[in-house]
Amino acid sequence: MIKKLAPVMPDSIYLATVRTIVTTLSKASFNNQWQRWTKRELGLKRSPMWATELYQLTTLLGGLVLLFSLPEPSRAPRIVTTFTGVLAVFRLFEILLFALHWVLVDRRPVKEFRRSLVWFGLSLLELGVFATLALFWFTGGFSGTRWALLYEMLGAVFNQSVPTIVGTGGRILVHAVVIESWIVLLIVIAVAVSGITRRELTRDGTARR
Repeated sequence: MIKKLAPVMPDSIYLATVRTIVTTLSKASFNNQWQRWTKRELGLKRSPMWATELYQLTTLLGGLVLLFSLPEPSRAPRIVTTFTGVLAVFRLFEILLFALHWVLVDRRPVKEFRRSLVWFGLSLLELGVFATLALFWFTGGFSGTRWALLYEMLGAVFNQSVPTIVGTGGRILVHAVVIESWIVLLIVIAVAVSGITRRELTRDGTARR
C-alpha cells in the first residue's frame, strides 16, 4: 500500500497544503488581479516592479486620505463606516497573503532585493494605517482621537506591542496586526539575505551570482 501511495504524495503534506490555500486565496487579491491585467496588457511573463509599487502607493495614500477626511464614526452613515472597516481589514489580509506567498510559494529569483526591503518597510506603515482605520471606523474599540490611535498603532507595529489606548473590543484585531507585523519583519530579514538564498535577477532575466 505504501508503494502505491508514495507516487501521489507531495514531498511535504504541510507545505503543499499551505501553498494551495495561500495560492487560492491570493487570487482574490486586488493586487494580484492588477498584476495579471498589467502582464496581459503589456505582453509580459512577469509583471513589472512598478506595477506592485504603484498599487501599494495608491492604497497607502488612499488609506491616509480616508483616515483624515471621513467624519467621526458617530456622525457618519453606517454604510460608510462598515465599508471603510471592511476595506481596511481586506487590505490587512491582502498584505498578509502577499507576505505568505512570498515566503511559501514564490521560488523565483528576486528582481531587486533593495526594492523588496522598501516594499516590506512600507507594508509595516500600511499595517499601522489600515489597523487604525479598522479600529476607528469598524470596531470602535478605542479611546482618544484618530491621531493618537495612529501613533499608538504605528508604535505597536514597530515595537511589537499592544497599545493601551485600544479597548477590549479592538484588542483581538490589534493582536492579529502585531502578529502580522512580526511576520513581515521576519521577511525583511529574509529579504536582506535574499541575494544569497534566492539570488537576484539581472536586466537580461538571468540570476546574478
